[in-house]
Amino acid sequence: MVNFKTMDDIERDKEIEERNKFNKSIAKDINNVFEEVFKKQKKVKKKLTFFQVIGILLLILILFTILLGCIWLIKFFISGIF
Repeated sequence: MVNFKTMDDIERDKEIEERNKFNKSIAKDINNVFEEVFKKQKKVKKKLTFFQVIGILLLILILFTILLGCIWLIKFFISGIF
């Protein structure tokens, strides 16, 4: 028994093939967009410059000094009360 394809079968097969090609091309384009976006985000790394490191160290030093100064003032006033 020979299976003959009608024109409707051939057209349906063509539509399915075209739809699959279209879906694959869209998926490929979307993947390319996501790859480009995530590649650029991974490459962006901010390096600290010398001045930024010095600034951070100075801020830490100032905070440490203020903390120790507050402790000294509290000790001074408490000893003055008693």
